[in-house]
Amino acid sequence: MKKIICILAASMMMAFGSICSASDSSDLNSEQKAAQLFIDAFRGEKVPAYDVLSRNFSNGLKNQFTEVNYNGLQRSMKSNFGKLTEDKFYVYQRQDQNDVVIYNATFDSNKQAQLIFIFDKDKKLVNVSVQELNEQQQQ
Repeated sequence: MKKIICILAASMMMAFGSICSASDSSDLNSEQKAAQLFIDAFRGEKVPAYDVLSRNFSNGLKNQFTEVNYNGLQRSMKSNFGKLTEDKFYVYQRQDQNDVVIYNATFDSNKQAQLIFIFDKDKKLVNVSVQELNEQQQQ
């Protein structure tokens, strides 16, 4: 009888773990799709229109990051880094109030950076940042 209870308890724990993992996976997929729009803009190919990109924004980000800012960001990225040539998913971190999705990116200028996307509990983008990696960080 004890064996049956242990097996049932173990089965229930595994099922619960699968449910949680499925939710995390679903959230990550939707957040990666939103991040990919920015990555496409940095790559310079099939650049999404601002109205498509901003569908994933929180209300606060919509107020701060306008279409003019978006166009300026594209110009700034091109002049400071060049064209994005490679991006690799690096980190997904679930926190109490938000999720963080990070990509490592390489540009045709041989510069490398991390593209950091922060999402709220509603899976809306609340912040995007680009952090250049120095040579020590790259290694």
